[in-house]
Amino acid sequence: MDRSNKYLIAIEKEEAGYRDYFAELISFVIRALSSVAFFNVASLVCFVSAFLLTLGVVGGIECDLIPYAAAIPLSAMLGCVLLLIEKLRK
Repeated sequence: MDRSNKYLIAIEKEEAGYRDYFAELISFVIRALSSVAFFNVASLVCFVSAFLLTLGVVGGIECDLIPYAAAIPLSAMLGCVLLLIEKLRK
């Protein structure tokens, strides 16, 4: 019997109803973040928000509300976020 089993058996004998809810929550979050469904939903949300932001920036430039000096960094930031999400998916 290795040490981890001895430790778990000792805990079970001392506290019969003990559960580490915080550790279970963290493991649930990690499992959810590493799932394929999460990355698909995150990609869809990112695509829709990027599309709306792009339309907003282009519309703001056309209406002379946003100068090009503000639109170029916004577009670069959007491109970096999209590349990061694509890299995380692979």
